[in-house]
Amino acid sequence: MNNIQMSYSLQDVADQLKTSKRELIAWLRRYNLIKGMKAAPEFVLMGYFTQHKLQLKHINKEVDIIHITSKGVSFLKKLRKILQIDINSWI
Repeated sequence: MNNIQMSYSLQDVADQLKTSKRELIAWLRRYNLIKGMKAAPEFVLMGYFTQHKLQLKHINKEVDIIHITSKGVSFLKKLRKILQIDINSWI
């Protein structure tokens, strides 16, 4: 059996959630799912995010890249519904 999990870029997930990448990142930071451009370790361990380093040779810099697994996308969709219900109840 193959255990390879699909993963998506932040832009791909933003498109799925019908929001902008910028808004998605702000939302993930607000709920401490990511800090800066690093996924919270507990969410990596749960299989929701993957964390990679990318070497930008033209500027000699290494940057962090976050991908969200299909399991993570499902989690974010559920979390968003729960939080939206909460937000609507405050209004």
